[in-house]
Amino acid sequence: NDSSPELLETQVASFRKYLMEDFEFIVVNSESMSEQPTKAKEITRISCELSVKTLEVIKDEEIVNLWQGTVNQGEKLLDRDGRYVRGKGGDACNYMLQWLWNKVVCLEQGPICIVHSDLFLVAPVKLTDYLKDYHICSVLNSQPNTNHPDDGPLVFLWETLFLVKPSEIPNPETMVWFPSRVEGSWCDTGGPTHYYLKAHPDVRLLAIEATFHFDDPNVDFHPSRYQFFYFDDKKVALHYQS
Repeated sequence: NDSSPELLETQVASFRKYLMEDFEFIVVNSESMSEQPTKAKEITRISCELSVKTLEVIKDEEIVNLWQGTVNQGEKLLDRDGRYVRGKGGDACNYMLQWLWNKVVCLEQGPICIVHSDLFLVAPVKLTDYLKDYHICSVLNSQPNTNHPDDGPLVFLWETLFLVKPSEIPNPETMVWFPSRVEGSWCDTGGPTHYYLKAHPDVRLLAIEATFHFDDPNVDFHPSRYQFFYFDDKKVALHYQS
C-alpha cells in the first residue's frame, strides 16, 4: 500500500479484532519509488501511530528486468528519478508484489498472509488452521484458454487474500506474479502462476470462494463494487473494490 492511507487504520483494526492468533501486521510501502510520495509518507506516519511495521520496497534490477520481460510493451516502469511512471498504478502494485515475493516471502519459514490494501476481516478466524491440510489458500482467477480451448480454462492465483507456508512448497522462487501471456492468452496479475500449479500438481491448494456484488442498492456507498471471501462457507473477509 503506497497510495491508500485512508484505508489503513480500518484494515489494521479489522485484523486486530478478528484474527484469533498471534500475528505481525506489516505494511509494504515504497516512499522512494511511489508516484504519490505524499500519500506514501502518510502511510508511514499512520503505521507508526498504529505501532505497525513498514517494509520499504526499493529498486532492484532483477525485478525490473523480470517486469520488462513479461509485461513491457515499449513503456518504462520507472522515470528518470526512479519513481513509477505516473498513471501506472497497476504496474507499481505488481512490482511491489514481485519484490515482496522474491525478497521476503520465499525466504520465510513460517506462515504468510498477503492481502490487498482494501481487504478487511469481517468475522473471527484463525487463518493458520487452513494451512494444516493445504500448502496454499488463495482466491483463484480463471479465463478461457483461447489458443487451447480443449485444455480447459487458465486457472491462476490471485493474491488479494493469499495464505502460504513458503518452506513447504517446492521452488517458490520460480513463481512469477507479473501479468503476461500464458499459453498465448493475456492474463492479469498472477497469470504465470498457472505454470507453477501445472508444474507442481502435488501442491495442495484450497480455493477461497468469492461472491461479487455490483451496483448493490442495499448499501449506502456508491458505486458499490465489492466481494466477500469464504473459507468453507464461512464469510471471512470483505474486498472493497470501489
